[in-house]
Amino acid sequence: MASLDVLALLPGPPTKVNAGSACLHDGQLFAYGASSAVIVVDVQKLCIATTLVGLHRNAGVTSLAWHPGLGPRDPKGTAQLRLASGDDEGRVVVWNATAGSAVAVLEDPLGAAFPGARRAEGVKPSVQGLAWVTAIPSLLAILIAPGFLILWDFRANSILWRKDLLGGSGSEVFTSIQVDPLDRRQFCVCGNRGTFVVLKATNPALDKVKQQQYQVDIGQQGTLRCAFATTHDLLFVLLQREIIVFDLEFGQPAASTSLPASRPPFEGLLGSFGHAAAGKAGRDGGIDVLYCSHTDGSFSVWQRNARLLTYGLVGSTRLLPPAPKFSSGRGPQLVALAAGLWGGLQPELAGDAAAQLSAVVQPPAQPQPQQHPSQPTCSGWNPFETEPEPLALANTNPFEVARGEAASIATAAGRSRAATAMEDVDTTGSSAQGAGRRISVVVMGACDEGQVWQWQLPLLEGTMPSPKPPMPRVELQGLLQNLSNKVTNFTVCAAPAALPLLSPQGQQASTDRGNIELVTVQQGTLSPLHATMTASMAAHKGTVPGMRWLGSSPRIVSYSTEKTAAGYRNTLLITDVRNRVSMPVRDSPNDSAPILAVRGSPTGRYLLVIFRGLPSEIWSVGGGDKPVRLRQIDLQFTAVEWMGEVPLSGAQGSAGVAPAGGTGPLATWEPSTLAQQRAAEGYPVAPEGYSPRDDMPDERLAFALVDGRVGVLAIKGRRIQDTHPKRPVWLPLATGEYRATAVAGWNHLVFLGDAEGGLVKWDTSTGRTFVMETAQGKIHKIYVAPGPCASLHSNAAAVQARVAVLYSTGTFAVYDLDHSNELRPTIVTANLVSARLGKVADVEWLPLPAPVGGGSVLVVSLADGTLELVDTIHSTEIRPRQQRLLRYKTVLNYDQGAPLPRLAPGIPTASPLLLPRSWILLLRVLLQRGVDEATFKQLAALASISQPSSAGTILGRTLEAEQSLEQLENDIWSRLPLGCHVAWENLLARHSEGSEVPSSPAEGSPGVGAEGGSKVARILDDFADTAEEDIQSLDAAIAASQGLPPPPQEQPEEPMAVPGSAPPPPWVRKPRRPRPPVSGSSKNKREPVINFKSIGGAFAAMATVSKSQLSKTFGLGSRAGQGGPMSPSNSALWDGQDAPQAKAAFQCLITVLQAAGYLRGLSAVLSASELATYQQALADRCTASRMACAASLGGCPAEAQFWARLPVTLRWLSGALQQARSRTTSQAEEAPRQPPSQRPGSGNGHTAALPYQHSNGGGLGASRPSSAAGQQQQEQQRHSDQERLWVEARQLAEESERSAWHEQMPRSVFENSEQLQEKRVLRYVALGDFHTAVGFLLASGPESTARYYRNALCTLAMSFACGTQQAQQGDGASLPGTAGPVMVRGPGGSGGDAGSGDNVGAIESAAARTLFSQAAKVITANAASVGDSLLGVPLLCSTGQHPEAVHILQDAGLWHYAAALIASRLQGSDRAAALERWAGHVAAAEGRPWAAAGLLVTAGALKSALQLLRQAGLPDAAFALIAACREAHVPVEQHNLDTGELQNLFPPAGDGERQGELEVGGQRPRRIQTDYEANDTAKEFQLYICEVLQQL
Repeated sequence: MASLDVLALLPGPPTKVNAGSACLHDGQLFAYGASSAVIVVDVQKLCIATTLVGLHRNAGVTSLAWHPGLGPRDPKGTAQLRLASGDDEGRVVVWNATAGSAVAVLEDPLGAAFPGARRAEGVKPSVQGLAWVTAIPSLLAILIAPGFLILWDFRANSILWRKDLLGGSGSEVFTSIQVDPLDRRQFCVCGNRGTFVVLKATNPALDKVKQQQYQVDIGQQGTLRCAFATTHDLLFVLLQREIIVFDLEFGQPAASTSLPASRPPFEGLLGSFGHAAAGKAGRDGGIDVLYCSHTDGSFSVWQRNARLLTYGLVGSTRLLPPAPKFSSGRGPQLVALAAGLWGGLQPELAGDAAAQLSAVVQPPAQPQPQQHPSQPTCSGWNPFETEPEPLALANTNPFEVARGEAASIATAAGRSRAATAMEDVDTTGSSAQGAGRRISVVVMGACDEGQVWQWQLPLLEGTMPSPKPPMPRVELQGLLQNLSNKVTNFTVCAAPAALPLLSPQGQQASTDRGNIELVTVQQGTLSPLHATMTASMAAHKGTVPGMRWLGSSPRIVSYSTEKTAAGYRNTLLITDVRNRVSMPVRDSPNDSAPILAVRGSPTGRYLLVIFRGLPSEIWSVGGGDKPVRLRQIDLQFTAVEWMGEVPLSGAQGSAGVAPAGGTGPLATWEPSTLAQQRAAEGYPVAPEGYSPRDDMPDERLAFALVDGRVGVLAIKGRRIQDTHPKRPVWLPLATGEYRATAVAGWNHLVFLGDAEGGLVKWDTSTGRTFVMETAQGKIHKIYVAPGPCASLHSNAAAVQARVAVLYSTGTFAVYDLDHSNELRPTIVTANLVSARLGKVADVEWLPLPAPVGGGSVLVVSLADGTLELVDTIHSTEIRPRQQRLLRYKTVLNYDQGAPLPRLAPGIPTASPLLLPRSWILLLRVLLQRGVDEATFKQLAALASISQPSSAGTILGRTLEAEQSLEQLENDIWSRLPLGCHVAWENLLARHSEGSEVPSSPAEGSPGVGAEGGSKVARILDDFADTAEEDIQSLDAAIAASQGLPPPPQEQPEEPMAVPGSAPPPPWVRKPRRPRPPVSGSSKNKREPVINFKSIGGAFAAMATVSKSQLSKTFGLGSRAGQGGPMSPSNSALWDGQDAPQAKAAFQCLITVLQAAGYLRGLSAVLSASELATYQQALADRCTASRMACAASLGGCPAEAQFWARLPVTLRWLSGALQQARSRTTSQAEEAPRQPPSQRPGSGNGHTAALPYQHSNGGGLGASRPSSAAGQQQQEQQRHSDQERLWVEARQLAEESERSAWHEQMPRSVFENSEQLQEKRVLRYVALGDFHTAVGFLLASGPESTARYYRNALCTLAMSFACGTQQAQQGDGASLPGTAGPVMVRGPGGSGGDAGSGDNVGAIESAAARTLFSQAAKVITANAASVGDSLLGVPLLCSTGQHPEAVHILQDAGLWHYAAALIASRLQGSDRAAALERWAGHVAAAEGRPWAAAGLLVTAGALKSALQLLRQAGLPDAAFALIAACREAHVPVEQHNLDTGELQNLFPPAGDGERQGELEVGGQRPRRIQTDYEANDTAKEFQLYICEVLQQL
């Protein structure tokens, strides 16, 4: 089916059908449902970033879910920014939000999953909830009413799992679904009768999904909402007047908090943040502070009581204003709400919205438009001399603004937002240190009147202090105005025009419920066009059934009708959009018939008012005079329309003429007298318009009467006469048998439509007619426009006009009128419109400036009340959709070299997530490689000289700017791996010779796969630059850019020559830039050929190369199946997905950066805060800091946190290794003097313990210093250790607090459940609290449990361990596997005498302990054989065999119990092995790769962390991890061709010899000679960069 692209959309307000669907992504993008559209709002700019439309048609969007963004960084893969939406008809769409297109569609999930399912009566199978679940990045959970749950893999387009939660019975309807952010396998669904079901999808493909159902008493009219806490195994259950904290581990409510009686009921839980007891800050998530919404639109903040799970109300406030005191309305109501964390408004990103709207259309400076008789003037008529006062949002309370003025607030919001952003910046430090912005809570809401509101309030941290703090101040940050109500009618200005005050393009106006909304059109940022609200005028009291522009003037005529006792009260108004003043036209208070329609002439001088059953009236409304009725026309029209006076020569029109539907010069509207007076005060005023004419124009009116007659009337002033057109040759039309229902006039052509769908073209000059049967039903309206744009239409020369036909069935079609005056159908058919858009209410052509013209884009009003701008030219012959939209952008931005009007650029997007995927990846690479921050500042300095366009071209550049850009280009290339230079140079040389590289060549075909591929392969095989040399050069360059001394370097090897490379083309010359100085190196390094004669033209685009060819080039063909970046990209599932192969659109990297800055509205690409953060990272000379900046820019908080905490963790590891080496050396020296039984690690199979002291500080176990300076240093070290990737003290604190929560539960909860009793004991054991565990077990009698004797065994074992621990305080003996000494005492509890008696007692005690350990192992094995493996945990821990106990807990799935035991007991290789098993579970099962990488690094398993990143498709992160380890002086493995370049620091037992060979202790490791040919990670990184460059 052909495409029908929506170029722009202006949404209506959300309705009840949308069910409050809204979600916020990383505090940057707010998405909400508005009828059948999904609106994505840029939070910083507070503007519509993109709209996702076309696939939900007339269905209402009921659910939304942003993709978490996890997955490989494949440059050729689909975009990371995905959004899933579902509607009330059961349809589910996965969108590529950046491109605005669909990736996959599931039309009927219920039918696909349950083919023969019986649907409940009265329940619509709507999508009630969506959630991205499990570690599979393409798995989407879909909840369909009443209770069907489906797991859909959108990539494979298959249903993995399905479940009927109601079991075919029951009247409950499940209404929502929530996923656990800490374990994406776990999710919860809620019902409207108090049922919530918790599911855990361990392996849905094998039907391994655990399910547990719970019931809550919510009363008759109660509601139920659930939300997972960002603390494991806690679920918030929100009732109408109660907050319940539900413990999922125990399946019991842990605590509850009641809502005060004076507060309105709860609506939803917007967020939970902070966990002070576990050391988690607010941005890490937690349970300390809750933010809730209420049914009346208010907002409340709750803070947790210390050591409890109950909450105290901090305060509440109302977000929206109440209804005015004397108003009959109820005021605006919030229908969608979402909250998240952000860094506050940034001045350079918030921008000035008023300044942006002031340049929607850029009028030509010279020459001025020529005066023409058909151009109206707008001076005169004093009632319109009233100008509105300018709005200043900073001094205006928006709550006091009357309805209809919200759009004015939105247009002036830029000044206030910029001021607020300046106030929000932390000014305590310098600009370089200003990167740390205050983290606060942002609340985004959409109300039922179309506005999008934005509030901000501080982020509270910690538990409830004493006294209770005041309610945080909620600040209104901004307001975005959209259509306030459903559109009932709209009209389009006949030509592009500029307003004198706001200076928008006066394109169209729409109305509903009495409001007249002025809408402007400009260039879009992500889409070709962008529609925005400019003004909202409350003109009528009721619905406006019709309105028309008066030609190209700034006036709109509208009417409304009200039935009264005396007849009808017809209100006819003319509204001047310059000053937003409406004045009545007719003085008659009552009429005997209502107004049916109004028609404004093309010149705007005449107005035809049509009544039902009464004669029509002709009014004179132009020339600056008061409207005067000229005369009446006593004809019963069935259809009537003015005839346009535009030649049928195409879309341009003649010079100096502003035709109806054409595109002539800009129609400038003269300001009123009062506006001219205010011009002296600084208000912008448009240039003077056309002079008034005394003579009235001659215009024609085409009509059809009820008796079948058709004709054309000529009107000039009060004179009306028949033009006597040529009699139609078609007999039914000539005799009156044809009954027309619609008419349109175009020069000497008249188009008519009837009730059967017949379309007739009548040439009034010759009488010839053309008849076409459309077979689509009654024709409601006909619109004619000039021919299409030649740059967009493949056969534009053969088309002289385009005809749009609207049918009463809610569809439309477009026909081309060729030069033989015959109508031909186009791709825009009624069936296509019905399938793509749904039901249509009205259409009209949109005249755009040349060269697009007026026959390319249609303004469409849908039945749901939204306005869409639809492309009517392109077809599926141009794929993908991005290519079609790019053509529109190029044409709209075309520099015609003449002073003609042009749409102004779109509003920039503040969020970097909206940039094209390849641009973000390139920017990440440049930040990782340490491009000097001065490069970005120079880009900003050159922005005024070089102006890039949206298509990537650079307009207007001086020689000085050319040279500066060339130098910047060289500086950027100097940071990239040299192998990429040579490969790209070779491809460019082949491209310049005219050889085209096929995208997918066959075996042996020419190109890169054969001859070209062998050339590049030979170059890279001979390329001997080492990874160490590359990193050292990078460090030196960064140091030089910061004015710091270079780091100590070793003498590099002589670089090898490049044999077999093709000579560079003549236009390429060697770069003149010097390489960054490297200490100790006097030899010349090879420099890639990257200098260009002309940045804009000489550097040809990179030839298209397939991924398999690049893999072969870099020698990675055998590793293509690892699942990393070499995994093949999936084929497109929809027309809108990115093409797998695409030619490069840019010719140099500087152009890409300029285009990215152009889209963001930042000439430096990065904002001031981002630049300050990056500058600090460069000053730190730390790869991890730069990667943290790149991750923040890419919208991945988990990755940013990993890189931010990596340096501290690596320093901690380095210190641990240093102490381990010292201890190992001292123990080796003392070993010959000790008996074999007393040597460390003898007899138990464990390696020597490393000094991990699990204190509150989590330090390295250094001795406590005595001096005050030493204590301060130790405190700083302890605070620094708290910022590690995983801290033992935090884990123990969290588990200890959870144990305290369980102790507060009633005893009866545990007496009835043996499993809960066992978990209580296991947590005590994991924390090392044997005393409490023994007391808990002894409190249960034999009659209360069937497992009494099993518990008695555990009690005895732990009691023995308690006694042994007490004896450890004074003796040097130790249990096997324990870290401390064990006191050996004689009979009676006293210590034995010195001498041989002590030795005999020690030997006897050791034998007893050995027997105890062996018995614990045997009992554990026997218990495991009968399915009771957990019995061995307390027994093994009692005998000091903690590694085995941890393994049992992990096998049982009790990962957090095992984590507590790891934190409290394990050391060395045992600790590393346990953490590595845990990391594997976190990555593979829970879907948190960055948390898993953090565990691996903390464990010292660097090789495993590297493998994880490579397998996850993150080659840049893997390469950065190696660099970060080298910077931290962590040992690096040499020439390991199997697994990578890093090694695990704590190998298992048997590999301890290698540990002693590591060079640690502050000395730099030996220089590594691993080059790119032997370093797979570096090869993959080069391949990754080449693929990124290929996609630009």
